[in-house]
Amino acid sequence: MPACRYRVVSPLSARTASSAGTIENPAIITYNGVAYLFYSATFSGVLNAQQLSSYATGYAICPKGPTAACYRPAPQAPLLASNGDDQGPGGACAFTDTAGRLRLAYASFWLGENRGAGIHPRRLHIAQLVQDKGGTLRRAS
Repeated sequence: MPACRYRVVSPLSARTASSAGTIENPAIITYNGVAYLFYSATFSGVLNAQQLSSYATGYAICPKGPTAACYRPAPQAPLLASNGDDQGPGGACAFTDTAGRLRLAYASFWLGENRGAGIHPRRLHIAQLVQDKGGTLRRAS
């Protein structure tokens, strides 16, 4: 898997950053002529009282590449969010596999797995993404 490049020249708006609390782990890839900026974000820390994580992975489309403004196609709907036992997906890195499909490597932790002192081991996962008309992305089912 190629190394991710973490250079962001056109950050998301200040409004975006303040609504998410933290935005980190930027990674960019061009796929089928569209540049995508992936990032991790959270609204209020890693865990709530129910041990659920609000940490998620979102993306923006950069129509003119990494040197111009990017926009989020669905600001309130992250690409990857906590779901069942899989919590806090983040730290994503996009790549294409040998068949040319867009993949996303990311880390998450298992609900309820707490090794004391707030330590939640994160595990590597790889999701396949599908590019829809207009360049939007979704996780393959």
